[in-house]
Amino acid sequence: MRIRLIIGLLAILLSTGAAAQSRLDPGPEPLVLRALAAIRAADADRALEAVEALRRQYPDYRLGQLLALQLNAWLAGDTTLLRQLKARHGELIAALTQEARLRWQHHQQEEKIHRRLHQWILRPGRQPWWVVVDMTGSRLYLLHNRNGRLQVVEDIFVSIGQKGYGKQRRGDRRTPVGIYRIVDWLPDEKLPPLYGAGALPLNYPNAWDRMLGRTGSGIWLHGTPPGLYVRPPRSSKGCVVLNNDAVEALHAVYRLPLGTPVLLVDDLKRVGPLASARLDALARQLPEGAPLVRYPGEVGLWWSGWRTARGWQEHWWRFDGHSWQLALRHTEPVQLARR
Repeated sequence: MRIRLIIGLLAILLSTGAAAQSRLDPGPEPLVLRALAAIRAADADRALEAVEALRRQYPDYRLGQLLALQLNAWLAGDTTLLRQLKARHGELIAALTQEARLRWQHHQQEEKIHRRLHQWILRPGRQPWWVVVDMTGSRLYLLHNRNGRLQVVEDIFVSIGQKGYGKQRRGDRRTPVGIYRIVDWLPDEKLPPLYGAGALPLNYPNAWDRMLGRTGSGIWLHGTPPGLYVRPPRSSKGCVVLNNDAVEALHAVYRLPLGTPVLLVDDLKRVGPLASARLDALARQLPEGAPLVRYPGEVGLWWSGWRTARGWQEHWWRFDGHSWQLALRHTEPVQLARR
């Protein structure tokens, strides 16, 4: 794990294209996709080759174990063990099947999804990094702002809350929908094993959540416990869970600064119409270099946030049919940098 991170950091430092051209180890996903494609094509030899490679390279990866078991059972014409496993571990098998389905769907629509990201962040401002989590698709995207143009540099499978998204109260096991900021880094030695390689806490509940009466706390981006490569798509208490290499990379390779915005989006495909003339009018009311972003989970709500001498300034705006109205303004003190 550490070697891959060091290699990724060297690639950033030595490449002429800067961080936007860097890529982390894609993990088991290419082998999963190869296996699924071979199964769909009824190519048993290629499918066996892919699942055996999965078992060798990622022995702790439960989807790889399930694919190998299913394929060998089907080829042998004996599905007794599969029926027994389904009877005993039906929820886990259903979750792993959903993971395979989500990975395949993302593979089929990857380019379209990447283009859709730009419909959420209309103006990145001076913010160097953006994190977008598509909770319907179980994906996290890291975007780098290069002179006002966003580039997707990482595209990572993630897990969210057991009950899905749309957090309203403490203990509901849902992941919130909204725009948050990274406020800290917690290394693994300060955390229980459940959180893996470390955690990036978010500022949930934000001012908008508090205005709406939402409760709870402790929403983090964090890793997986020892012996587990990833968790099923919906398996956390509300946090966004990445594989350990990925969460370490956000901290140690990309060095995301405090204040980095994180969009937790219910469904990336649910994008409303754009009225460019109206948005231009709103942009003129914002400070130079301030971003302009759709606010997830709300119809017609736009967000902008920037750092001032007083702290983090955030604005939420709505169009009332005639003009833009400031729905909420909030300032938070700036935390000390962790580096």
